[in-house]
Amino acid sequence: MKILITAGGTKEPIDRVRSITNTSTGRLAAKIHEAWLLADDEQSLNLHIDYVAGEGAVLPEMDHRTSYHPVTDTASVQQSIHKILADGDIDIIIHLMAISDFYVSRVRTVTEEADTLYEFINSVQSRGKQISPELLKSFMMSADNVDNRSEGKVGSKEPICLYLEKTPKIISEMKALCPNSRLIGFKLLDHVSEETLIQVAETQRQKNACEFVVANDLKNISQSKHEAIFVKDGTVFRRCHTKEDIATAIVEELTR
Repeated sequence: MKILITAGGTKEPIDRVRSITNTSTGRLAAKIHEAWLLADDEQSLNLHIDYVAGEGAVLPEMDHRTSYHPVTDTASVQQSIHKILADGDIDIIIHLMAISDFYVSRVRTVTEEADTLYEFINSVQSRGKQISPELLKSFMMSADNVDNRSEGKVGSKEPICLYLEKTPKIISEMKALCPNSRLIGFKLLDHVSEETLIQVAETQRQKNACEFVVANDLKNISQSKHEAIFVKDGTVFRRCHTKEDIATAIVEELTR
């Protein structure tokens, strides 16, 4: 049995020393990894795990059954996963990784941004044209509005402007890359009703062809508990209360 587990979070660089990241620790993924090794000891699953983890994630104890793939930003995650799934022989994908919704495409100081916009507006008006929100948006997103990170570290003497662009949804690529795999997704929301949590989880399940989605709410996660619901076909078919519960339940559901 071949399993891919993704863990932790990504770091999207602002410059060579700063980054935007998230609070994902990788602890749940480590527990799931541990549960799979225990199941292999008991059931002889002939297990191999590809473990893709973000920088700083809590790592499980690994032996010859695990190949570790360290990653940093979304681009490196995508590259690693594409390589692992290239042969199409992964049986189960457990995608916990908190991948950033945005990456930093440009960094400019406020002065640079103001000067560039001023020159652009003067140029447009000198040709007798009108400034419109659409025209400004087009200019601000164009390649001509260059990125000033050539020195490696953006100065801190004045405020800076970050341009954030959407990252690819890697979970949506997984079944296309490995159509025979069983994909398990995860969804974390913050202070919503259970009805909303179920609806969002089911939408994700259908959109990405997941077998089921493990959903939880940030308000129900602490050092001592990790409440989660397993969602399939718009209904809850299992409830868990700790990371250990979730890990054991996932292995049980996938080895029935």
